[in-house]
Amino acid sequence: MKTSTVLFGAAGLYLLWYISNLGTAANTIAIVFKTVILNSPLNYTVVLTVQNVSNVSAVIKSMTGELSLDSNAIASLSDFSERIVPPNGQIDIPVTVNLSLIDLPGAIQNIVTSGANELNFNVSGNVNLSSLILPFNLDKTITV
Repeated sequence: MKTSTVLFGAAGLYLLWYISNLGTAANTIAIVFKTVILNSPLNYTVVLTVQNVSNVSAVIKSMTGELSLDSNAIASLSDFSERIVPPNGQIDIPVTVNLSLIDLPGAIQNIVTSGANELNFNVSGNVNLSSLILPFNLDKTITV
């Protein structure tokens, strides 16, 4: 048997294994909007929890999105740190967000005029999970 035949067969098996893991990762990952931490009036930390219920580690390569407050976009968020979610485990991903000075006044005005004692945050975007792009759209209400 030629070496090239063995290498070609091994490459084919690896490709099948890799493709099968992409589908597994997509079906076994959950993203939860854990909390929003106020660092300063213009700086927040959004904490997302990524849960992996499979028996295979999941690799998060990047995450991008938008943070909204009471339906007003107030910031963009991004995290390009590669993170590994262990099998049957979870990790918290803290993402620092600097608020947009252009959109923030409208959000503050809506909060003041509504008199609500709740802040309704939404974070939506995409996560690159083992080279598979998955969308997310999460809500969190915080009582002030």
